[in-house]
Amino acid sequence: MLDKGEVVERGNHRELVAQNGLYAGLLNDSIEQTKGEQKAAS
Repeated sequence: MLDKGEVVERGNHRELVAQNGLYAGLLNDSIEQTKGEQKAAS
């Protein structure tokens, strides 16, 4: 995972989620956005 051009996290999806860092935060933000969009569409 890069942040401002620097490697801040390394690993596969499962490892990055377990680190609960930048990658996990972006993933959770994406999931929440998708839920909001699905709720608005129904």
